[in-house]
Amino acid sequence: MIDATNRTTLWASILADELARHGVTHAVIAPGSRSTPLAVAFSRDERFTVHSALDERGAAFFALGIGMATARPAVLVCTSGTAAANFFPAIIEANQSGVPLLALTADRPADLRGSGANQTIDQVRLYGGHVRWFVELPEPAANPPDRTLRSLRTTICRAVAAATGRSGGPVHINVPLRKPLEPVPVAGDVPAAVLAGIGARGRAAGEPFMAVHTERLAPLDEIELRPLTDAIRGSTRGLIICGRGLVDPGPLVRVAQQTGFPTLVEPFCPTRLSPAATREHQLILGGYETFLRGALAAALKPDLIVRFGDPPVGKALLDYTEQHADVEQIVVTPRTHRLDSALTTTAAIPHEPKAVLLALIDQRVGATVDRAWQAAFVQAEALTQAATAAMHRAHPHEGTVVADVFALAPARAAVFAANSTIIRHVDQFALGGQGQFVYANRGASGIDGNVATAVGLAHSYPTTLIIGDVALYHDLNSLHLIRRLGIPLVIVCINNDGGGIFHRLPIAAHEPPFRELFVTPHGLTFAHAAALFDIPYTRAEPGEAFRGAYRTALETGGPHLIEVPSDAAAFENQRRALIEEVHRRIEAAEIVTKKE
Repeated sequence: MIDATNRTTLWASILADELARHGVTHAVIAPGSRSTPLAVAFSRDERFTVHSALDERGAAFFALGIGMATARPAVLVCTSGTAAANFFPAIIEANQSGVPLLALTADRPADLRGSGANQTIDQVRLYGGHVRWFVELPEPAANPPDRTLRSLRTTICRAVAAATGRSGGPVHINVPLRKPLEPVPVAGDVPAAVLAGIGARGRAAGEPFMAVHTERLAPLDEIELRPLTDAIRGSTRGLIICGRGLVDPGPLVRVAQQTGFPTLVEPFCPTRLSPAATREHQLILGGYETFLRGALAAALKPDLIVRFGDPPVGKALLDYTEQHADVEQIVVTPRTHRLDSALTTTAAIPHEPKAVLLALIDQRVGATVDRAWQAAFVQAEALTQAATAAMHRAHPHEGTVVADVFALAPARAAVFAANSTIIRHVDQFALGGQGQFVYANRGASGIDGNVATAVGLAHSYPTTLIIGDVALYHDLNSLHLIRRLGIPLVIVCINNDGGGIFHRLPIAAHEPPFRELFVTPHGLTFAHAAALFDIPYTRAEPGEAFRGAYRTALETGGPHLIEVPSDAAAFENQRRALIEEVHRRIEAAEIVTKKE
């Protein structure tokens, strides 16, 4: 397993060996010369699945998708120079989202930096504060002491620990390498005595050289939870919000029942897309982006908000929490760097949501809920569901396409929602599902890399990517990954010819410069792009045509690109009309929100 051909192959193969001992199994490699020893080492180690990606930016987002799906870091390898810079957007996203990732950037030797040497830039701490840890390995040396090789293994152990701990995320390892880079014999580089040492051989039985016990959350205790339990017991108008960070729907449903609190659940939490949870438990609500606005949002003033997981995506829910900033708001999340963009939190409990929910169940924490308050939310949800379904039937639109994906995609499949308009469509229109899991790059919320991340996710799960035309345009190169790696990703592209999200913003009233500088219509369709990368393509209107095309794509089991044309301005009018219709129905129903 350890390649003693020369000092560089020894270095690279020890590095790969120690990573494999830590359970790292995926290596994503962008081609380049300076990274040759690393590429060869991973390709020769049968413990790794090696993925070859032509473009560094796409490679990095693909590795991000693997980490997202598996909770284990993929190794990401590139050559020196701007290749490493192209990893940066994905590293930023991994940092913000807490996704494990190990970036190995090959580099020229230190004496070539600042010399004008070709393809040489300063790669030391290239990613600044956007990584959990940075380390530059020493340059491989001939006849290295065993202590040096033990240090190399120990460094890799620390890197994996930094990437996978409670505060895990991306780690950057810079690897200076000197020629020869290829596995050609060099006399005297690796004497037999070197291979006899434990630094070269590693621990027995394939164990990691050093077990690093990563930071763990302290056990929950009653005193720590008392502010939360006291707040719940004293509340009559409590509200639960659940964002990304909770996978198991059971505890959330039980706490909603136990407290009687209306529970607003983002699609990132599988509870919302669980047919059993939404059918059997009326307090699990998903229509808040439509109904929780205007006069109703003001009237439905809570006395307590408890949020589990990350901050909400939707504007209506964010506005609601800020509108009631004077109310006690308790957040339960281990990711305290993503606490609260509205700056309304009164207390934070840095623990896993599931552990806290189970503790609340165990302590039988309940409340004497205002039944009129509770009923107002339940009735507003029912009216929203009915009005939304009616609009889907009468006038299929962008939101209908999203709803149809969740109605038809199989249980436990993944749906990746691209940024900008699409993630907001999912939040507003994915009101039911078959138990799918929703993923998105919501750390930095960038428009780039969405295709590649979905391809990485699809390596582990059957996956549908819902994406807008601008996001697809930004990551068009990554369509090559689908065919190159044999990934059966289904892509649903809603093409509204530009930045549809801007129609929601006040700048839409200012023409010029609205159309040319914000919407930026491009007039492109993606049939030729699909043909270029040999991906089956269908163009389908919203409604039955789309449903038929999507069923076919799921049944054939291969990659497919379905393009759905849309008019962004017309859809925005429909969306606003839906909100107005829901509020007319709410007003007509005379929902009472006064305390009993």
